[in-house]
Amino acid sequence: MSKFIPNSFQLPNIIIDKYLYTLSDFELKVYLIIVRKTKGWQKEKDNIALSQFKKILRIKDDRTIRRALKGLLKLNLIKKEENKGRESTFKINLNFDPS
Repeated sequence: MSKFIPNSFQLPNIIIDKYLYTLSDFELKVYLIIVRKTKGWQKEKDNIALSQFKKILRIKDDRTIRRALKGLLKLNLIKKEENKGRESTFKINLNFDPS
């Protein structure tokens, strides 16, 4: 019997063990969206526009998303590639120092 749960995605244990109580609500939600849009579709990275985050989270203010992304980048939990004239590319960073 397989231990894989169909229609699911993996989340690094450290997110729950260390960061669940320190990430803001929106940092955690944005992180989960990035995990879903990448690992949930077996991709290493994905282009995600601010408008996509806003639609999924049902919010209107870009600043909320930008603050969450900035926090995740500061903790080195995600990586971001700027794409001139297009949405940014995001990926989960599994090689960060959790100390």
